[in-house]
Amino acid sequence: MLGDTGAATLRPVRGQRLRALLGAYRYPLGVGLASRVVVLALFVAIAGGVDSAESLPDAVLRLLGSWDGVWYRRIATFGYDPGLAHGNSPAFFPLWPALLRGASALFPGVPLTLVGSLLAQLLFLAALCVVHRLVADRLGEPAARRTTFAIAFFPTAHVFSAVYTESLFLLLTASAFLLAHRGRYGAAAAVGALAALTRPTGVLLAPALALQALADDGFRLRRRGILRMLPLALVPAAFLAFQAYLAWRTGLGDATRLAQERGWGRGFTPLLVLQMPVAGLDAVWDALHDRTSAATVAVAFAASLWSWLLVWGAIGRRVPASWWAFAVGVVVLPAAAGTYTAFIRYGMAAFPLMALLGLAARRRVVQGALLALLPLALAAAMAWTYGVGELTP
Repeated sequence: MLGDTGAATLRPVRGQRLRALLGAYRYPLGVGLASRVVVLALFVAIAGGVDSAESLPDAVLRLLGSWDGVWYRRIATFGYDPGLAHGNSPAFFPLWPALLRGASALFPGVPLTLVGSLLAQLLFLAALCVVHRLVADRLGEPAARRTTFAIAFFPTAHVFSAVYTESLFLLLTASAFLLAHRGRYGAAAAVGALAALTRPTGVLLAPALALQALADDGFRLRRRGILRMLPLALVPAAFLAFQAYLAWRTGLGDATRLAQERGWGRGFTPLLVLQMPVAGLDAVWDALHDRTSAATVAVAFAASLWSWLLVWGAIGRRVPASWWAFAVGVVVLPAAAGTYTAFIRYGMAAFPLMALLGLAARRRVVQGALLALLPLALAAAMAWTYGVGELTP
């Protein structure tokens, strides 16, 4: 009888905790779910408008698994086989394909694209909650709400429903900063190591979190601060371990760089970093002279947007220095690799940039404009990406 009474008492307590948790994250969960409904409706509309012999569900799944999703599904199925896809699979990092493979094993017979899409969306909702908590703790609740809305409805936010790494990367990077903010640097390093196995830019968490540790000690190098930073070696160690595996698997010591070069023509081009502030204007000039496409203009303007947000953030010290440093790396590293392609997506997945965008939208008129324009821009970008096929996500 005593055991039954204890169990009966425990259930209401658990229910109260769950209600309190849902109440605390009501805004990010509501915005996240609303954005996923909009994105799914747009996928259905685009799939229905394509002249194809496929059924509508099959057409939607094809869109959800397209672009880079093809590569992640291939790696999840075959691994890093150097005999497949011209040996270019090392351009993509292993944690997301490993999760896809594991989740697919739990649901045999379910299409891998459907499993990946559902997993991405669940991770996205969790990521929005973490970002909301982190930004609210550091910058206040209003900034947190604007940040989560900007992420959920940004023009490339459709990738959070596709078989892409962005949901996982956003969750891991924001979680690492939240753990560091709470003084748990060992856990932050472990999560950062997972981020380094998700995207190459995940390795940038190591210097960013080290900067956070220094800031916690007033930028004075003390024994306690040094001890906090030691676990952060896990982040580059994870990155190097993957590169060592690729060297063993492919026989190439720099397999990731070579795959990027072979498959996408990317190489070290520091001039693109310097051009970022004026990239949009330069692309417009080229478009007026028929030397570039509208899609190129869009991604160039994204590069300029990110660069000017970073300048604005640095001048006013509007976000923590560690956040700012991480955001710089997330956009500078791809630019230095020789391309602005997918720049809209790269910046969107860097929560400090979205936080700066949220801070820039303090005035009600700007908030109203974002509230109206972002969903429209999302719809236009999806049509451009999946209907026309010109804008690389």
